[in-house]
Amino acid sequence: MPRTYGEVCPSSFSDLLALGGDNKVLVDCGSGHGSLVKAAVEQFGCVFAIGIEKYKEPAAIAAKLFTSSCTDLQAKMRFLLEDINDSDIPQQLQGLSFSTLLLFCNNLAFHDGTVHRSSIAFKEVMASFPDKSVYVVSTRAMKLLESNFVSTLPLKMSWSEDLHDVFVYASGMTN
Repeated sequence: MPRTYGEVCPSSFSDLLALGGDNKVLVDCGSGHGSLVKAAVEQFGCVFAIGIEKYKEPAAIAAKLFTSSCTDLQAKMRFLLEDINDSDIPQQLQGLSFSTLLLFCNNLAFHDGTVHRSSIAFKEVMASFPDKSVYVVSTRAMKLLESNFVSTLPLKMSWSEDLHDVFVYASGMTN
């Protein structure tokens, strides 16, 4: 299987997906092979999950994961081959009924400018859903979201044997 630039390990999926309340949608920005997206709807009760991946090789693996899934799971997942900074996340969420939105961004390998642009996009997403609990979980600190900082969350990532503290930001009606 082709490598990605690093993914959250399945042993940490439950910790990540425990954030927020029920009726949750996950958007995995930098979704790699799509494992987190599928697990979110198949094992952890997310009502919908979207994977956004910029690179063709891991996105192709996610596409195979999607097509090999049963129809019921396919109805709860979407994979996009695009840069997260070009994604209109609120538009992707139109028509979905949810109370919690979880945005996961494995941005450790991103350039500083990309981290800054994605933090602008995430701040806009937070503002777009004032009646929802919105969580942004990022492997790098996002300066523009400092006022929304809640905590760190230790996750097992594929690039290290040690746990990695990721940054959790929240807005709206957080639980």
